[in-house]
Amino acid sequence: MLFFINGQGVPPNIHADGGYARYLSECWRLMEDHAFLRRACGLAYARAMRADDQSAMDFLLLRAPYGRTVYVGGGRYGTCGAGRTEFDCVTDWFAKNGLTDARFRSLDGPDLTARLQALAHELGREKSVVVFCGYAEQDLARFLCRRLFTCAVVVPVRFSAGRIFPIAERLRSSLSLPRLVAGWYAREIMTIKVG
Repeated sequence: MLFFINGQGVPPNIHADGGYARYLSECWRLMEDHAFLRRACGLAYARAMRADDQSAMDFLLLRAPYGRTVYVGGGRYGTCGAGRTEFDCVTDWFAKNGLTDARFRSLDGPDLTARLQALAHELGREKSVVVFCGYAEQDLARFLCRRLFTCAVVVPVRFSAGRIFPIAERLRSSLSLPRLVAGWYAREIMTIKVG
């Protein structure tokens, strides 16, 4: 199963920050939830592999063909002390909290758009992926995933509710969405025009 956890900008001590811990804990809880995984991507796997029984579905979701691979966005952007990247801190957090059976991969990029494009470039369009992002980023993530993957499930995670109401945070983020969408289509138009 393929997962993508978008980086949120790491605080100086990831183990002491309640917001980031809530974010990673919710991602981990859902990665372990077999019922969620079957609902999220089971239909795509069933169609692709023509598997009908429960044991085959569990095998497809959790073991084959990749096992559990977790892509962590952030790369060299955002450091958490001593020149360590956000990827280093997130993998340390998961190891300290007991998630050891996953393969972690780093995705470099300054923002969600660049990271999802890098993921699509690496995986290809036909792979199924579960994308975890902040609650405020869900609209942009859904827009991008519809264009980059045939089967991607976007899971928004509320982790900063103490600072601002989640609805207000999403609204504030969605004000920049038309500009980002226009930028996406402008690049496509320029590619067609030049090509």
